[in-house]
Amino acid sequence: MKRFLWIFMLVSALFVLVLFPGCGEQKKEAMSATEKTLELPDKARVVSDLIKIRSEVNRYWAENESYPENLEVLEISTENPLEDYIYDRNTGNVKNKYFIQL
Repeated sequence: MKRFLWIFMLVSALFVLVLFPGCGEQKKEAMSATEKTLELPDKARVVSDLIKIRSEVNRYWAENESYPENLEVLEISTENPLEDYIYDRNTGNVKNKYFIQL
């Protein structure tokens, strides 16, 4: 009986060593997909903010024939802090620090 128990333990250990290393890669893929899914609402808020900010920058230009010194001058409410946005007062371009491609 002891011999059977030792053989069973040895086979079980080999089984775990052979099959579970592949699970680590699947876990990494699942975490990556989860991170991307969690990123989507943040991206949607940034897109909404960018539309609002860019519209206000264009409105400011139409009224003053110059771009505002900074985004705070616009006095608009956004989902994300204005510090998350990169603003070029020479061109009026606005980008987000975390989603530069938008």
